Parts: sequence; structure tokens; C-alpha cells
Amino acid sequence: MRVTTMAQKPTALRKGSVIRAVAPASSELDQSELSKGLLRLRELGFEVTLGDRVRKLRTHGYLSGKDNERAEELNEAFRDDNVDAVFCVTGGYGTPRILPYLDYDLMRTKPKIFLGHSDITALHIAINRKADLVTFHGPMIADMGTKLTDYTEKWFLRVVTTCESLGEVANPVDAPIVKTINEGKASGVLVGGNLALMVATLGTPYEIDTRGKILLIEEVDDPPYLVDRNLTHLWLAGRLQDGAGVVAGECVKRGGRPLHSNSLTYNT
Repeated sequence: MRVTTMAQKPTALRKGSVIRAVAPASSELDQSELSKGLLRLRELGFEVTLGDRVRKLRTHGYLSGKDNERAEELNEAFRDDNVDAVFCVTGGYGTPRILPYLDYDLMRTKPKIFLGHSDITALHIAINRKADLVTFHGPMIADMGTKLTDYTEKWFLRVVTTCESLGEVANPVDAPIVKTINEGKASGVLVGGNLALMVATLGTPYEIDTRGKILLIEEVDDPPYLVDRNLTHLWLAGRLQDGAGVVAGECVKRGGRPLHSNSLTYNT
């Protein structure tokens, strides 16, 4: 699959590029994992500076700060001319709360690579729509120290350090076999991310636009009945029908919410 887009793509990174670490979501952050991730980025040749929320780590309930504080950390990262990219340290909860406080005009005029996944999906969708900026659904800094496979690190670096087309992305040798449900060919802009966060944007000014696009879906910990509910919501809202195709990533169960007694299992 080849992905093309008319949105603005930020400048690729190079050795010595400055990455700003931000915490726009939860306060749940393993300091050891964060330190290892920061070290790995520096070993790869990048400079890393810390946003206000990452440095102070003052929490507001389950969040890394009040809504205006988390939004300002992100705005400041885009405002700073010395910063080349903005990477999220972790996901969790709360990013939809800061969407009204972000400066999308600033992001449009000062485009930078923006990286994260999971709860950060809300930011990807909003920035794509309001700032017309290509963003990158990828690993958090807290995962970069010990949790990245060689495959993931290779493609992460390929994506952020070149403007060339990626071409065909082969499935990793040790990954589950990719299954095709409906045969055919499709092309389009890649959008989406975490299923629950996509659904959370529906009916808002930041609603995900799937028209003619390839929809990427990933989820974690949700039992099948919640995945079913959210997929049904997208379907009832017409977002599945509007798309050119759907790519389902891993839907991992880590021991979170229990399965319904009569539910389908994660193995079917």
C-alpha cells in the first residue's frame, strides 16, 4: 500500500535535530522508562529538550497538568524555532480536553514532526483537520528505550528522517500473519489510530474525516463488546462506509477490563 496526501509534510530530521518531549495526556509515567527512551534518542544522534509538563511533572488528577498547561506546552513546542520535532512521552487519557486550546494556525505556519499514538490519536485527528499538517502515528518516548523491536526502530527512523516514499512496508517476520478480509486495491491518505479516541471526536468540530481515506484502527485492553460498540458507532455515523479501505493493527489485551461471559475471545 502506498499512501499519498495533499497536506503539508514537515521537514525530515537529521543528526543534531532537536526533539521536544511533551506530556499532553496522563501523569502515569515510569521515570526509568522515560530516561531510557530519552537516552536512546540521543544515542540515535538527536538532541532532546523537555517541555514544561515533562520537567515539572506536577499532576492534575490523572492528567499531567491542567488543560491550559498541557495545551501551552504543546503550543510552545511549535512556537520555538529551535525545535524540529515534537514527541509525546506517553499517552493515557485526557488529550481531547486540550483540543480547543491549541493554536492550529501556529502549527500550520511552523510545521514540525509530531509523534505519538493511543490517546494522542485525538491530537493527530485535530491537527490533521485544523492545521492541515501530516503527523506521525508512532512510538512514545517512554517506549523507545527497551520496548522497540529492531523492525519498529528501523521504520520509525525511515519515516522521520526522509521525505521519500516508503514504498511497500513488509510485515515483520515474528508478527502475526496479515489477513485480508476483502480482496482488492485501495489508495488514499492514512488517518485514524486508537478506536475509542476516533469515536470520541464524532459530533465535535474535530471529527475524523474518513472520506476516500485509508482508516487505521488500533486498540488496547478493550474487550470485544467494546470494540464492537465503537466499530458500530463508526458504521452508524457513516465513517466506515466513507473510507477507501481499513487497516486493523494490533488490539492487545494486557489484563484490563474483563471479558463478557458469553463474549468472543481475542483468539478468534
